[in-house]
Amino acid sequence: MKKIFLSIIALLLTANIFAQEITSSPPKVEMLKHEVGVSIGAFPAIAMLYKFDFNPIIYPVLHFRYYYNFDTIHSLGILLSAIPFEGIGRGYHGCLFIPELIYKISYYHSDWVSFYLSIAVGMQLGFAYSIDFSPSFQFYPIACQLNLFGVQIGKIHSTFIELGYGSQGVVTIGYKHNFNKQK
Repeated sequence: MKKIFLSIIALLLTANIFAQEITSSPPKVEMLKHEVGVSIGAFPAIAMLYKFDFNPIIYPVLHFRYYYNFDTIHSLGILLSAIPFEGIGRGYHGCLFIPELIYKISYYHSDWVSFYLSIAVGMQLGFAYSIDFSPSFQFYPIACQLNLFGVQIGKIHSTFIELGYGSQGVVTIGYKHNFNKQK
């Protein structure tokens, strides 16, 4: 009787251990809700929207960005770009400010690497001045960017590279700080 009782207890204990292993779910990829970043872009396509009466020298684009991650796939963000330019021989100097709304889709996401594509739509606000002429201000309601490939490497402190076409540039390289874990 004693052996039967000990066998039943041993069987119940092992059944409980196996039940926990079977019902436990695989570990989830940890996602951080908020991202704040700064980046620099090269070769923006702004000349098609901004009416220059001269050939400007366009300097690299400086971006400040914020993303809110709904889940591991979908993110919505705000981007503010500043594009300084200069007109040689005409004495023009100026800057374009481009606020944009960004939608990002991550098609691969792990703990340390994320691959994504994004689309941004906004407006262009241009300010130019020269020594000979008075300051001028121009507004264009359309600015857009399509990034067909983006890779983000890192978890809390991450580096990213984006390839696309539009107001942010053909190539964008930057840094993001991710915070506030999702529960």
